[in-house]
Amino acid sequence: MPLPPVAQSRYLQYLPVIFHDGDFLGRFLQIFEGIWEPLEWRLDHLPMYFDPRTAPASMVNWLGSWLGLELDERWPEERRRRLVAEGMDLLRWRGTRYGLSRWIETCTGVAPLIEEIPGQPFVFRVRLEAPAGQELDLELLTELIETHKPAHAGYVLELV
Repeated sequence: MPLPPVAQSRYLQYLPVIFHDGDFLGRFLQIFEGIWEPLEWRLDHLPMYFDPRTAPASMVNWLGSWLGLELDERWPEERRRRLVAEGMDLLRWRGTRYGLSRWIETCTGVAPLIEEIPGQPFVFRVRLEAPAGQELDLELLTELIETHKPAHAGYVLELV
C-alpha cells in the first residue's frame, strides 16, 4: 500500500531538478521552512513593530520610552497607543497653550479651556468639564500641567 502524498517544500524549486524525485528531501526541507517562515514574516513586516498603532501591546510602552514618555499601565491600551503615536508632535509644542491643551486632551479624553487670568500676569486658568459618569484624575491633571506648562507661569485648575 503506497503512502499518502506529502506536501513538498517550496524550497525544492531552488534546487536542481535531479533532487525533485524523492520524498525525503522535500520532507527534510520542510523542517527548515517551518523554522524560517516565521522569521521571514517578521522581517517582511518589521515596520509594523515600530508603529504604535500596529505594534504588539507589550511594545507600546517601550516605544514610548524612546520619546521619554512614562505611560501608566492602568491607562487603557488605546490611550497609550494614541499618546505614543502623537508623542513627537506633542513634545514639539511643549510649553505652549496649544501643547498643554493637546497633552490634557490626549491623556484624559477631555478638551480643556485654557485662558489667561486678567490682572494676574503669568497665571492661567485650566478649566475642565468632566463628562457625565467620568471622573477625572486630579493627580494626573496636576502632573500634566506641571510638566508641560511654560516654566515661568503659574496656573489655577478648575474641575466642573
